[in-house]
Amino acid sequence: MSAGAGRGPQDSRAQPLAPLWCFSAALGMLWTPASQAFNLDVDKLTVYSGPEGSYFGYAVDFHIPAARTASVLVGAPKANTSQPDIVEGGAVYYCPWPAEGSAQCKQIPFDNTNNRKIRVNGTKEPIEFKSNQWFGATVKAHKGEVVACAPLYHWRTLKPTPEKDPVGTCYVAIQNFSAYAEYSPCRNSNADPEGQGYCQAGFSLDFYKNGDLIVGGPGSFYWQGQVITASIADIIANYSFKDILRKLAREKQTDVAPASYDDSYLGESHYMTFIQNFTGEQMASYFGYTVTVSDVNNDGMDDVLIGAPLFMEREFESSPREVGQVYLYLQVSALVFSDPQILVGTEVFGRFGSAVAHLGDLNQDGYNDIAIGSPFAGKDQRGQVLIYNGNKDGLNTKPSQILQGVWASQTIPSGFGFTLRGDSDIDKNDYPGKGFFPLPARPVVTVDAQLLLHPMIINLENKTCQIPESLSAVACFSLRVCASVTGQSISNTIGLTAELHLDSLKQKGAIKRTLFLDNHQSHRIFPLPVKRQKSLQCQDFVVYLRVTVVGFITLSLSFCLLP
Repeated sequence: MSAGAGRGPQDSRAQPLAPLWCFSAALGMLWTPASQAFNLDVDKLTVYSGPEGSYFGYAVDFHIPAARTASVLVGAPKANTSQPDIVEGGAVYYCPWPAEGSAQCKQIPFDNTNNRKIRVNGTKEPIEFKSNQWFGATVKAHKGEVVACAPLYHWRTLKPTPEKDPVGTCYVAIQNFSAYAEYSPCRNSNADPEGQGYCQAGFSLDFYKNGDLIVGGPGSFYWQGQVITASIADIIANYSFKDILRKLAREKQTDVAPASYDDSYLGESHYMTFIQNFTGEQMASYFGYTVTVSDVNNDGMDDVLIGAPLFMEREFESSPREVGQVYLYLQVSALVFSDPQILVGTEVFGRFGSAVAHLGDLNQDGYNDIAIGSPFAGKDQRGQVLIYNGNKDGLNTKPSQILQGVWASQTIPSGFGFTLRGDSDIDKNDYPGKGFFPLPARPVVTVDAQLLLHPMIINLENKTCQIPESLSAVACFSLRVCASVTGQSISNTIGLTAELHLDSLKQKGAIKRTLFLDNHQSHRIFPLPVKRQKSLQCQDFVVYLRVTVVGFITLSLSFCLLP
């Protein structure tokens, strides 16, 4: 008879559904694969609140102007401000991190003014319209610079007859919010739908690595859309409150596309100045609603993730299910991409893929991880965020963690997961956290376990052990359980609770063929504190055979990581 083990999973990770982190594998032989557990810290999340009905949280970003300095920026595009006669102009809030005591989020005073006016035929008329402009619909920070936009900002145009064109506008803050400047690149003489009159500048927003600003205007040129770039330094240097029409010398804008680029209604995402096109597979799936770049498989080349939150699954044509999809295109060589890996949502009308965020390497395995928002999924449409770990071939097909929204729907769903931000270590524990409000990452502990059996082959006639309080001699073997831990920024001592099952493949209620010698049980739970500097921490047991055994005996060992 030999003592052996069933084959355990190569990498077992469990979701933190209880205060303990647990991981297990069926073990035997002399060495087991590493078991890992990690999670974003749902027990110590920080919740910021804004005015009711303001859409507080519609946009978020981390503001990290210097080392060991962090805060959270939150857009509330339907908030009221102190601007005279402006209704629901929108606002951006500065929220301190960490949120200590009664510290509250404060409105950032990007713009405290009323609508500017001009004199027409002896009468002052507003030249701009800031009510319901959705300021704070987009917010981005780059080092010490912060930009927020109002894509539904309207202006009168220069025509004799008053009109209201939704050109959009943005505001820049620098020097720790001590100086501000406006930037409205589509507010010019090229009005009306065929020009930039419906531009909605600031509908999307980002920074280049060098700090230059990128502004999306989806409504320009009969909704062909355009991208505009400018230097923050130029915006600040050329700003004048009285000069409502400004053109920056080094500003760059994409122009109207030629007629040969006809709409297909499938949706497209253009990457790297139109060299590469990614095309959706289903009309009205909103393919391209969100686009994220991340080197998922760590090969040194950027990969592209594209969300299609309205994708309809048509397993049965008579009853399609709107589940949403996310497409991952791996870059295999310069500007050459593989066919997509497709992640599919599981909840109807959950809007899976409404937000996709690069998180950095959460579990420190060398591959970047991704968060996907499904803002109307979960219990009572509270929303979910699903965490997918990267690997050498792309993303794991199943999420390693699902974060649940905690706010029940009232008149409309709370939208948890509608906006995601990640790859910022705001709590400075050397692990990138994420925010849809800030959610820090707990340290990752890698446990290497050993289960040593002696002898490996047991002679049933060699009865060398005696059962306590009995004269019966039995065949037995020694069992040693060992573990070591590694990880970045972990405690000097890691508290593990080990659980060991003998003859674990026997059905419940069946007679176990092996028992622990000291307590006559087949199941044992025991503490196993492990010091980080120590190579192995071990505990020994003696196991005896109570009946004649033919074949293998499977031993199962699992660990729980104490909080």
